[in-house]
Amino acid sequence: MLLFMKNRSALTLLLFAGFCLPACDLLSGEDSGDGTVCTEQYVYGLTVSVQDEAGVPVSGATVTAVDQVGTPQTDFEDAGDSGTFMGLGEATGTFTVTISKAGFVTQETSVTLESDGCHVVPQILDITLVASP
Repeated sequence: MLLFMKNRSALTLLLFAGFCLPACDLLSGEDSGDGTVCTEQYVYGLTVSVQDEAGVPVSGATVTAVDQVGTPQTDFEDAGDSGTFMGLGEATGTFTVTISKAGFVTQETSVTLESDGCHVVPQILDITLVASP
């Protein structure tokens, strides 16, 4: 009976952590101003998925972003062979994003990131690199 109670308590704790903690942070108690309790989770503002014309992921590309006042935001992390890059953590505003790799035409686009009151609202940018002539 005691073993069942321990497992039941662990299950209750896991269910609580799985459903409540992503949406609220009972430990920090930070309030966004509208009654929403914010978490201390770090959120990437932009995920860039880079592929070639055949749809094959392009790893090893360089992804950079510059804000409207010209400040470089080069904190993009390469997720390896998947052609996925993550950056602009908790950043809001309008950014010019440049994606380049040797052998391909450089792509440039603009993206605007907003806050939900607690964190940046994540966006996904799909980029197709065209081979250089």
